[in-house]
Amino acid sequence: MKKCIALLCAVLLAFGTVFTSSLLAAGDISEALLEGAAASYADGYLYVGEKLTASDVAALFDGNASVSGVGRNEYAGTGAIVSVDGQTAELVVRGDLNGDGCKTASDYLLLKRAVLGLSAPEGAVGQAACVTGGSTPKPSDYLTLKKEILFPMEKQDYNGTKLAYVPLDDRPVNVDRVIYLAESGGFEVLMPDADLYSTKLDGNGTNSNGTTLGDPAALTAWLREADKECDYFVISLDQLLSGGLVGSRYLSNTDLTKEYEIIDFLVELCGNNTVYVFDTVMRLASTVNYNGLQQEEYNLFRAYGAEPRATLSGSALTIENIVAGYKNGTDGRPISTSLSEVKINSYLASRERKLRLIDRLLRNGGDKLAYLFVGVDDSTPGNTIQTNEISYIRSLLGEQATLYAGTDELGMMGVARLASDLAPRQVTARTLYYGGGADKPADDFDIETLRENLEKHLGSVDVAVETTAKGDADFDILVLTRTSSAQAAVHSLVDKLQKNIDAHIPTVVIDASSGSSRVLAQKLVDEQIPLTMLLGYSSWNTVGNAIGIAVAQGVVRYDYLQFSKTVTAASDAGFIKGAAFAYLKDIAYIIEKGRYLDPWQSSAQLQAQLMSGTLGGDALLALMEGKAYICGLDEYRTGKVRSISVSNVRFPWNRTFEMTFALNPVLY
Repeated sequence: MKKCIALLCAVLLAFGTVFTSSLLAAGDISEALLEGAAASYADGYLYVGEKLTASDVAALFDGNASVSGVGRNEYAGTGAIVSVDGQTAELVVRGDLNGDGCKTASDYLLLKRAVLGLSAPEGAVGQAACVTGGSTPKPSDYLTLKKEILFPMEKQDYNGTKLAYVPLDDRPVNVDRVIYLAESGGFEVLMPDADLYSTKLDGNGTNSNGTTLGDPAALTAWLREADKECDYFVISLDQLLSGGLVGSRYLSNTDLTKEYEIIDFLVELCGNNTVYVFDTVMRLASTVNYNGLQQEEYNLFRAYGAEPRATLSGSALTIENIVAGYKNGTDGRPISTSLSEVKINSYLASRERKLRLIDRLLRNGGDKLAYLFVGVDDSTPGNTIQTNEISYIRSLLGEQATLYAGTDELGMMGVARLASDLAPRQVTARTLYYGGGADKPADDFDIETLRENLEKHLGSVDVAVETTAKGDADFDILVLTRTSSAQAAVHSLVDKLQKNIDAHIPTVVIDASSGSSRVLAQKLVDEQIPLTMLLGYSSWNTVGNAIGIAVAQGVVRYDYLQFSKTVTAASDAGFIKGAAFAYLKDIAYIIEKGRYLDPWQSSAQLQAQLMSGTLGGDALLALMEGKAYICGLDEYRTGKVRSISVSNVRFPWNRTFEMTFALNPVLY
């Protein structure tokens, strides 16, 4: 398929595709259209559906109608002329750019050239290129047409669709969770060698490139190879330009020639692929235990970054002005800190570097991306050093991009967006909040309210939102908010969850309570809720992270179950692994163990501790083993888990934040 598309593109480039507008004097023929006719008229153009013969078009009118310019296949396509009682109009079939009356792969390649600026369709062809409306072709037009052609409304076999993935770094949230998620949706994940994207904290050695960060040059070469067998890409910009999230907070080089060359390659990759990219707004402080940074100094940097700066807008909102204001508070005076001038300058240089890199992408081809996710890393409500950076980035974002609080979930969001883009229709989620905190800041690391954050996450993966209890929706999202009445809120949420399970309503649960997570987790155990029946769950780390993880799980699995012709055992196993990982990591480790086990213990010792306790792994797996899980939605079907074994419990970064483990589910 890839070779065929490449060949067709080469032919198009070689011979050129010339679009010309008709010089016909058109009259208003709309009055001659039969009532209820499947056609519309505007400005000399008659808009009709595809695969209509000349007779089909003539039959739309009450009068003596004729059609000229019909192609060899006998369909009346874009550019054909319809005449009715002396009045004429040009036919437009949205998505039919080559005039054959059908929407085919050649049309979406022609449309891609128009979106990339390689051609300028005019007249009827220009109208046909505006698949979603408007007056000029947009990336969304191309994506809509491509999805319609490659994945029409009938069910498709998504299994084995290849996805090339460059993670933010080698932490479990960016690797294990993403792989399980992709598998649950039938995707085959292609990844580079871990050595190329790994981060080494102080005392943990180096990668084969001799540094403690990933290898942008080697990753770029890997992407070129992946391009030969893959059409879909999810790529971390921080990894590709800085060797990972930690590197993006630390590097401060001012010569960005190599980085700009990689950005140019990334835009080039979009030429014949669907590319999703995720990036971050640098957090308020760098990384503890990297390049000697310790907790006390981290706290000083975070406090310095959290100080308000003078906010910029309009023509004053430039990189130069943002950088010039980094050191000063709202009164224009330098912000006081005990950090040395050298360290402050290096910190601010890293911020400037990062801002210039996203600026380069957005101004030089960022609109060619299928979607861009920008996560605000470790923020805080109110005016901070990030505020002007966020405003500047937002001013450059197009319709195929979103910025919100969160970071570690963005790889999963890229996979979820791909699943949505391949689906034949948009799905709708009903959002229900418990606890009364939906319109308050989600947590101490957010920049917006919980509702805003969730709805932006949903919008970024093309999921519509239903907010009423009685409105139509494909699945429910139940959210526990910050609350002073945790017991009552949890009781209502779990009651609704059980009713949904009984009524066969697919459901996602997000624990965004920040301080009441144990209450919800304990209620799930006490009520013996079959955890396998949830499409998604998370309470991990920041609320933005938990939202993205749970939403991605729900969207990918729902789309797969609803729209795939076949649901495989491998996808079921991937789903169970992703679910088990979430419960064991988010509840057993973080809630039950307080996110601390000595990382220098043996794997067997770690596993014994992880699995013990009221909310430990054994208690949670008991709510999965022998329980049903949803494996069909068109005709509601369930499978059953026989057992789930846990092994190789470890800390890949040798710090307590990143526990991971292997999972082996056995299904009936």
